[in-house]
Amino acid sequence: MISWKRRIGALVIGAVLIALLYVFVYDPIEKSPKQLHPPLLLFLSVGAFLMVNAIAMALNVLKAAVAVRHESEEEAEKILEPVLRGWLTDEQIFRLSDPSFFFALGLVASSTVICLLWVIT
Repeated sequence: MISWKRRIGALVIGAVLIALLYVFVYDPIEKSPKQLHPPLLLFLSVGAFLMVNAIAMALNVLKAAVAVRHESEEEAEKILEPVLRGWLTDEQIFRLSDPSFFFALGLVASSTVICLLWVIT
């Protein structure tokens, strides 16, 4: 299991990275690059967060499907049921997706703050 220090570190790195990109790269007068325009930035950050979760779910389903190739139907159902409900059952996939999940969550948090500041000003 990933420690909370790594989770918080990944979240902070994601948030600081997107904030630094916005501050040093985005030109509000010319609105370029377009990917860093606040509403689009928020949309892309949420998209990245959803993509990380979708990839982890797909890997989990594929790994479980491979594991039940030669099992009886009852055994296969017992293995696949939690996987198809969306529960991460594989520790290796969980360890790989956990930091990227919190990194993407940091992107969403930072871009939300940027978008709110943009709306206020």
